Amino acid sequence: ERDRERERDREREREEEKEKERERPGIMADRGLTIKQIYMDKRLLSFFRGYLASQRGTENWRLFTEIQEFKQLLRRKPEKILSRTTAWIIYQEYMQPDAAHEIPIPFATRKKVFEKISNGDINEDLFDEIEVETVLCLQTECIPKFVNSEWYQRYGNHESPEPELSESPGFVSMMKRNSTSPSLEKLAQGILVEQEVHELLTSVEEQYIYKLRFLMQYVRPEMREKVHMSDSDLEILFGNLDELYILHETTQAEMLPDVTMIQVMRKAIFERRFVELYTRYIQNIPFAMMLMERLGKKSNRFNKYYTRHDTVVSGKFPGQTVKSLLFEIHFDLIHAYFNACKRLRSASSDDLSSSKVTQSVSSILGGLIKLREGVMSEMPRLRTLFNLRENIVGYPGNLAKFDRVYVKEGELEVQELEAGYAPFYFFLFNDKLVRTLRSGERFKFIDFLPLLDASIDQHGDRKFVIQSGLTEECLRAPNGDVMKEWIISLASVTNGWKKMQRNQALDKEKHLLNIARDLKKNIQVKDRGGVFKSYKDCFVGSDAIFYLIENSKNISSREEAEGVMNQLLRHELITSCTNEQVFKGSKSYYRFADKVQ
Repeated sequence: ERDRERERDREREREEEKEKERERPGIMADRGLTIKQIYMDKRLLSFFRGYLASQRGTENWRLFTEIQEFKQLLRRKPEKILSRTTAWIIYQEYMQPDAAHEIPIPFATRKKVFEKISNGDINEDLFDEIEVETVLCLQTECIPKFVNSEWYQRYGNHESPEPELSESPGFVSMMKRNSTSPSLEKLAQGILVEQEVHELLTSVEEQYIYKLRFLMQYVRPEMREKVHMSDSDLEILFGNLDELYILHETTQAEMLPDVTMIQVMRKAIFERRFVELYTRYIQNIPFAMMLMERLGKKSNRFNKYYTRHDTVVSGKFPGQTVKSLLFEIHFDLIHAYFNACKRLRSASSDDLSSSKVTQSVSSILGGLIKLREGVMSEMPRLRTLFNLRENIVGYPGNLAKFDRVYVKEGELEVQELEAGYAPFYFFLFNDKLVRTLRSGERFKFIDFLPLLDASIDQHGDRKFVIQSGLTEECLRAPNGDVMKEWIISLASVTNGWKKMQRNQALDKEKHLLNIARDLKKNIQVKDRGGVFKSYKDCFVGSDAIFYLIENSKNISSREEAEGVMNQLLRHELITSCTNEQVFKGSKSYYRFADKVQ
């Protein structure tokens, strides 16, 4: 009797549920809902996409819509190369093994599609078999579940779709006409432009490496043997060509079939080697030009060789000379990359992987182009340094450097232990004080005193002492006025160094504080629980790493992001909840300091 009573209760509950379902608006009438109805009704489409996104099952619908767009593209623009690229995009996105949104498709069907695309047999029925499978899956599995979900109930209650669902990224233009995501056609055109630019840059790179090899293997040895140029002159004339050659040979060696030139460039640039090496070369160009000018005036051998060799160079590289090879080929390369980046930026959309890359690369290359303009405007100041380099004999290394500034020169006496005071001729630069012995118009180098951490003290009317590290020099000027001039000049140099160091430290602190504030604003900070303890107002290290990589122009790898977070830890802008001394971009917890507001 009790079992019969329970059975009657269950039957009554089922009847009540059916009654409630009948009263729900529009449900029973739409049991036969089709893909076409969803596709044509924009409101219904928004709710359907929202349901698929909540179930993490958008792949079939996305494939269906992209196949429809592919067919429309073939009707509008039947160009073979564009349609083939579009077909490859769809295949690589949904059908290729281990694809980003791989859909289970029979092997025979997948192989058939692959062979057709490879042979260029592109027509509207290319994806018909796959479309049938996709429609069947949507109609039998997705739509019935959608009809019984709260999403369809909200549609029946005439609610408005949520904005983030109707504008969620990653769907093609057919699904949302007003979206900022790229259409399949624009995506294909962007890829074609990227391939074309890649081929162009590969050709430019090969020519550049060939010219560098010619300069180092043919021109430089003949300059040494036939013009008898010294090693220091050759170092100025050719700069750091060896390092540039190695950089670009490595770049070319990394050119794999699935890696574009821009991606390799990005790697080189964000490792800082590219910028560092080219900056050094650009800053050396004025001195190389002055050296060629001076050698041309005083050496008939150089003039004959230079004129004859220009003919040889022009024969190999029409319209170019030794001078243009040395000073222009780098800027031909930089301008080629700069223009390629501009073209990629105009042709690509935000969803293409090269968009942010090209923006960063072009800004860095534009900075190198501006640097060259600034360097050439410094020719008068650099000419003074170059003349001093010629007149100071025996100086170790290269006195003529772009970041070196000539300040003052004059004769002073140096106190020696046994012989009293001995006269020397001094040259003051922004980083060192050089001591020489004067011989006519030439000066013999003796030694130099670095001024990075130097201090100056006055002793009496004519004497003053310079202390730098463990070295101390007692100098005597001809009179009090000369001594004051030297003390003022030395103080300005040492204070300039200290001020520069302070400014660099302040700029770095300010930059790190801005990074910390940006992180605090954009990553999740909340109370979290550990194994045996809970932590208040903290964030996860991996969240900070992912945010920096995604949103910082100058951070492209996990290692760089961890380096920035370690700096924040060292400057006490963040603290570890578990007192760790090194930042770990894992599940470790960290807090922001109070000054990060």
